[in-house]
Amino acid sequence: MADKQDLKHSEARIIVYLATVDDSKCYPKAMSGKLDIDYSYILNILGMMTAKGWIKKTPSVLRSYYNLTKFAPLDTAKEQLAGGKHEIKKDKSK
Repeated sequence: MADKQDLKHSEARIIVYLATVDDSKCYPKAMSGKLDIDYSYILNILGMMTAKGWIKKTPSVLRSYYNLTKFAPLDTAKEQLAGGKHEIKKDKSK
Protein backbone atom coordinates (compact mmCIF):
# COMPACT_ATOMS: atom_id res chain seq x y z
CA MET A 1 0.00 0.00 0.00
CA ALA A 2 1.09 3.55 -0.60
CA ASP A 3 1.70 5.93 2.25
CA LYS A 4 -0.40 9.07 2.39
CA GLN A 5 2.55 11.25 1.41
CA ASP A 6 3.27 9.05 -1.65
CA LEU A 7 -0.23 9.68 -3.02
CA LYS A 8 -0.75 13.00 -4.80
CA HIS A 9 -4.09 14.73 -4.44
CA SER A 10 -4.83 14.44 -8.15
CA GLU A 11 -3.96 10.72 -8.05
CA ALA A 12 -6.38 10.25 -5.17
CA ARG A 13 -9.12 12.02 -7.10
CA ILE A 14 -8.52 9.84 -10.18
CA ILE A 15 -8.54 6.63 -8.11
CA VAL A 16 -11.83 7.52 -6.43
CA TYR A 17 -13.28 8.57 -9.80
CA LEU A 18 -12.33 5.26 -11.43
CA ALA A 19 -13.79 3.35 -8.49
CA THR A 20 -17.15 5.11 -8.65
CA VAL A 21 -17.85 5.65 -12.35
CA ASP A 22 -19.01 3.06 -14.88
CA ASP A 23 -16.57 1.71 -17.48
CA SER A 24 -17.88 3.87 -20.32
CA LYS A 25 -16.55 7.04 -18.59
CA CYS A 26 -13.05 5.75 -17.80
CA TYR A 27 -11.15 7.60 -20.52
CA PRO A 28 -8.93 10.67 -20.07
CA LYS A 29 -11.18 13.27 -21.71
CA ALA A 30 -14.11 12.33 -19.44
CA MET A 31 -11.85 12.36 -16.38
CA SER A 32 -10.53 15.78 -17.34
CA GLY A 33 -14.03 17.21 -17.63
CA LYS A 34 -15.44 15.67 -14.47
CA LEU A 35 -12.44 16.27 -12.22
CA ASP A 36 -11.65 19.70 -13.66
CA ILE A 37 -7.98 18.77 -14.21
CA ASP A 38 -6.04 19.74 -17.33
CA TYR A 39 -6.08 17.02 -20.02
CA SER A 40 -2.30 16.94 -20.51
CA TYR A 41 -1.77 16.67 -16.73
CA ILE A 42 -4.31 13.80 -16.59
CA LEU A 43 -2.29 11.94 -19.25
CA ASN A 44 0.92 12.52 -17.29
CA ILE A 45 -0.62 11.29 -14.01
CA LEU A 46 -2.21 8.26 -15.71
CA GLY A 47 1.19 7.30 -17.13
CA MET A 48 2.79 7.48 -13.68
CA MET A 49 -0.07 5.54 -12.08
CA THR A 50 0.19 2.85 -14.76
CA ALA A 51 3.92 2.55 -14.05
CA LYS A 52 3.16 2.16 -10.32
CA GLY A 53 0.72 -0.65 -11.14
CA TRP A 54 -2.33 1.10 -9.69
CA ILE A 55 -4.29 1.24 -12.94
CA LYS A 56 -4.27 -0.63 -16.22
CA LYS A 57 -4.77 0.74 -19.70
CA THR A 58 -7.17 -1.03 -22.03
CA PRO A 59 -6.78 0.21 -25.61
CA SER A 60 -9.84 0.32 -27.83
CA VAL A 61 -10.36 1.26 -31.45
CA LEU A 62 -11.00 4.95 -30.81
CA ARG A 63 -9.80 5.59 -27.24
CA SER A 64 -8.02 3.99 -24.31
CA TYR A 65 -9.87 3.13 -21.12
CA TYR A 66 -8.36 2.90 -17.64
CA ASN A 67 -9.37 0.59 -14.79
CA LEU A 68 -8.14 0.14 -11.25
CA THR A 69 -6.01 -2.84 -10.32
CA LYS A 70 -6.08 -4.63 -7.00
CA PHE A 71 -2.92 -2.72 -6.01
CA ALA A 72 -4.58 0.71 -6.18
CA PRO A 73 -4.61 2.46 -2.77
CA LEU A 74 -8.36 3.10 -2.79
CA ASP A 75 -8.75 3.31 1.01
CA THR A 76 -5.85 5.76 1.29
CA ALA A 77 -7.32 7.88 -1.52
CA LYS A 78 -10.73 8.00 0.15
CA GLU A 79 -9.14 8.98 3.48
CA GLN A 80 -7.12 11.72 1.81
CA LEU A 81 -10.17 13.17 0.06
CA ALA A 82 -12.46 12.89 3.09
CA GLY A 83 -11.10 16.09 4.60
CA GLY A 84 -11.00 18.04 1.34
CA LYS A 85 -13.64 20.04 -0.47
CA HIS A 86 -12.98 18.55 -3.91
CA GLU A 87 -15.80 16.51 -5.34
CA ILE A 88 -16.60 15.02 -8.70
CA LYS A 89 -18.91 17.22 -10.77
CA LYS A 90 -22.46 15.92 -11.12
CA ASP A 91 -23.99 15.30 -14.54
CA LYS A 92 -26.31 18.17 -15.41
CA SER A 93 -27.89 16.21 -18.26
CA LYS A 94 -29.96 14.07 -15.90
